[in-house]
Amino acid sequence: MIGLVELSSWWLRDVLLPTALVGGACGLVWLGLGATVWRGRPRLRWRGFAALLAVALVWLGVGTRDVVRRFDELPFELFRSHVADPIPAAVQDLAVDGPAPATSFATASVRFRAPAAVRRAILQHGLPGSATRRLAARIAATNGRNARVTGRICTAQGGYVPYDPQTFSGYDKPEWAFVIDRLKRDAGVATLPPVPVAHDLFVYAELGDWGSLACIATVDDGTDVMHLAIVPLPNAPWR
Repeated sequence: MIGLVELSSWWLRDVLLPTALVGGACGLVWLGLGATVWRGRPRLRWRGFAALLAVALVWLGVGTRDVVRRFDELPFELFRSHVADPIPAAVQDLAVDGPAPATSFATASVRFRAPAAVRRAILQHGLPGSATRRLAARIAATNGRNARVTGRICTAQGGYVPYDPQTFSGYDKPEWAFVIDRLKRDAGVATLPPVPVAHDLFVYAELGDWGSLACIATVDDGTDVMHLAIVPLPNAPWR
């Protein structure tokens, strides 16, 4: 689960480092003014120091507030960009279920509570504004690649496939390693795992010149809690 480590890294990268740079620039300005305009006028020097310190503190406060706001809004942004926009009103307790993504095309891991109809619509890519099957076009447009999907692991209707090892043994090939290896890794085994007992497991995957997309959905047994891991793996930009 995203937590203090991720929030701290955001704050260090997006707030503390820029504040240190601004503070350093302000310090140079203060030293320059102290050696010229304010030379021999200690009171003005200290007033100037207080003013520059106030600028750095305001910058720090505004940046911290922005990081906290983005941290709070992250699960909603991930759902809109990777699952569907708008978010259905029936979706509750939406939260990030893994490390914070580094880019807009990194893993989106979210968990939430939703009634069966909403969960079914997600698995069928049937929500209004469904975004998962548009990721290939977004990646291709960004990287200058062909957006055509050349292979899918999906149902006849194009949705997530309920997991069972017999069906997925047919996909245990190099081109599908990005999703098959994830299933093995998540289960902590070297071969295709058996059907899970504690949750229902569903898989959707795509590949093409643009890259690949692995989507793993689980629903905790006897609950309305759904976990989604949507993992785009873009190919390098075309040069």
